Amino acid sequence: MAKESEERKKVKEKLIKKNDKLSFSLSLYVKVSRMVQDLNRLARANRLVEPEDVLYSIQQEGAPKGKFYVVRNY
Repeated sequence: MAKESEERKKVKEKLIKKNDKLSFSLSLYVKVSRMVQDLNRLARANRLVEPEDVLYSIQQEGAPKGKFYVVRNY
């Protein structure tokens, strides 16, 4: 089994409730966006959300300069 990244661990541990947010540097955008896609795919496969919904999303609005948020939607 592959080693889990620090960003993935952080998202899983910190984003527990609806509307929780974590900020990340824009330099990690590609890595984190792929991770969010994977977590959403797994959430659909495990039936945590409906097939058309997303559990985690990326949000630029309101984030400090040079950062973005990962938000839990449900």
